[in-house]
Amino acid sequence: MYFTAPAAGASCTFDLNCVSIDGEGQAQFRGDDVSVGEDTNILSYTDAFDISEYAIPAIQWACGTGLLQGRTPSTIDPVSKTTRAETAAILTKYMVVD
Repeated sequence: MYFTAPAAGASCTFDLNCVSIDGEGQAQFRGDDVSVGEDTNILSYTDAFDISEYAIPAIQWACGTGLLQGRTPSTIDPVSKTTRAETAAILTKYMVVD
C-alpha cells in the first residue's frame, strides 16, 4: 500500500473496507493471484452486511489469505477505524504472504 504520510500531529485513519481494498489492489498490481477470495465465505460474520458493497471482494480476499480474521470470532467490524496495531499486523501479514 502506498500513501502519503500525514503531517506531524495529524492522524491517518483507515477502516477495514479501505485497508482491504488497498491490499487487494496492491496484490493485483504485483501480479498476485487474488482469486482465493472468490470462494471465501464471509457470511459467517454477523456484521457481514455492514461491509460496503464495493469492498466485498477485497474483504473476501483478505479473509481468504488470512490477513483478516475478524475482531471476534463472529464479527469483522468493517466500518470501525483500525488501530495502528491492527494496521501494522495486517501489513506485516501481507508482507509474509508474499
